[in-house]
Amino acid sequence: MADGLDPEELAALLAEAATIPQPVDHRYRIEVGSVEDCLLVIVSGMVLQPIPTEFSNRLESIIARGAGQRVIIDLSLCDYISSAVIGTLVSFFGATTKVGGQMIMVRPPAKVEMVLRAVALDQFFLIVDSLQMAVDFFKSQHLSGKHAPINDQTRG
Repeated sequence: MADGLDPEELAALLAEAATIPQPVDHRYRIEVGSVEDCLLVIVSGMVLQPIPTEFSNRLESIIARGAGQRVIIDLSLCDYISSAVIGTLVSFFGATTKVGGQMIMVRPPAKVEMVLRAVALDQFFLIVDSLQMAVDFFKSQHLSGKHAPINDQTRG
């Protein structure tokens, strides 16, 4: 939970995030919700076009208003992402770090991960093997009171 943000405010922000309308391209889906007080963004399918600006702006606003302390991007069901989408992920990362938060990525399929590594995005994100591992990582930080650094030892 964000410092200075009470659980009701966080719950309201997470509920607001879940109401962001889906992009209209039916080749992919972006679901926004929450798990264990973490903002969860699940991207599935083939994301060939840029993510609509309205969607990105609304999500970044919610992150900036306090829901960005713990962000999980789940790409495990993503078949392909365009370079524009990679730029959007970097923007979400920037919005998250600006509020002192941390972003974790659930491991994408091998083809997508190769693209992320080719552009050194794996240097920005902690990549773990499952949603549960991401949740457990954030729980361990909360229990220890520490904001653990991201390094190769914590990679899944």
